[in-house]
Amino acid sequence: MVHYDDFGELSSLSPQQYKIESHSSYVQFLVEQSISDRTTSSYGVWAASNNEEALDSPGDYKTIDLDATYVTQLSDNHRLNYGMGYRLIEVSYSQHVDDIDFFNLPFYVRAATTEKEVDSLVSLFGQSDYYWTERFHTIFGIKAEYFEHKNTFELQPQLRGLYSLDSNHSIWAGIGRAVTSPSYADSSTIYIQNYLTSPNSAKAVASRSVDDLDVESAITTEVGYRYQGSNFDVDTTVFMTKHDNVKGLGPNWFDSRYPHVVGVNYIDTYKVDTYGLELATQYVLSSNYQVFANYTYLSAEHSWDGVGNSSIGESNWYSIDHKHLATIQSLWQINAQWQLDVIAKGQILEYGGLYGKMPNYVTFDTRLVWQKHPHAPMFEAVVQNLFDEEYSADWRQTRSGQSNDQIAYLRVSHDF
Repeated sequence: MVHYDDFGELSSLSPQQYKIESHSSYVQFLVEQSISDRTTSSYGVWAASNNEEALDSPGDYKTIDLDATYVTQLSDNHRLNYGMGYRLIEVSYSQHVDDIDFFNLPFYVRAATTEKEVDSLVSLFGQSDYYWTERFHTIFGIKAEYFEHKNTFELQPQLRGLYSLDSNHSIWAGIGRAVTSPSYADSSTIYIQNYLTSPNSAKAVASRSVDDLDVESAITTEVGYRYQGSNFDVDTTVFMTKHDNVKGLGPNWFDSRYPHVVGVNYIDTYKVDTYGLELATQYVLSSNYQVFANYTYLSAEHSWDGVGNSSIGESNWYSIDHKHLATIQSLWQINAQWQLDVIAKGQILEYGGLYGKMPNYVTFDTRLVWQKHPHAPMFEAVVQNLFDEEYSADWRQTRSGQSNDQIAYLRVSHDF
């Protein structure tokens, strides 16, 4: 805990031990059937309940997804996919801002300004896959989506073309638009994190979003090359994405009752351009052992259009000089009941100026699976972020407010 006196000065620090429990359950149903000799359909229901006691996300989360998808083969060279989806989200918060003692704070905590949030999404989509020749085909699709949270309706089109040079080599290009809506966490919570500004002083930063955050959109243009062999595949993609209405820091706010608290507003007046390269490979060594490798390079430049920003100035908030991220994953089907997955991850990241260079890291995730037979329950043991204690500690000291703790858990699932 971080303790402040009545004048907002650091009084003392005290260790605090929390017992944090998280309970999750879900059920999923999928029905597939043939409507005619040209049309097939699938209907899905997915429901989940998550109860979380972590200080940065306390509450009870319930989600229901309904979807229906149809595939119609109009002709030998023309296929049509279409359908609809609905998502309902209900969040009941267990930590309210009125319950927070701002002079005796945990090192970080999220508090809600309301008791409950209910949100829903409704979507309709269609996609046409047309073969103009044996070597060239195009994909055109569009999704219409309604976001209840912002009471807005958005269209998300995409167009792609793929040309096969021969049986192994192909090239492709595409352009598309995607959108995402601000969430209940943006509109209904305040995130508070304490920082030591010196050995004898501290500040608490309380972050919240303005009420009128707009929907964020991204338009991506990409070109790629693909090689498909008998046991080795390669995909290479070069992309450029223009983001609009990106959430970022806005003007500070203050509350005279709490002189040690610096309030930060999140606004949506940022624009970000990202450029990058993605390389993905798959190598099948045997019938029960596969290796996947991925490499991503990313750089970003941002501009800002809005009111004066007294927090940090508008420069170098989203700019990234370079980011290199590499992963190698092995999938080993030991026998009919046991499977072992191992993922190695490494990252080099340097921002344009605000954060500077992040700690480099290499870490491992493991997943061990046991399933007696295909219709039996599946038991999974997962350990994430092995061997990265130094990176985790360093990362928590950055101003990102994120944590990368080592996590171990058991999971049981059953498909009926």
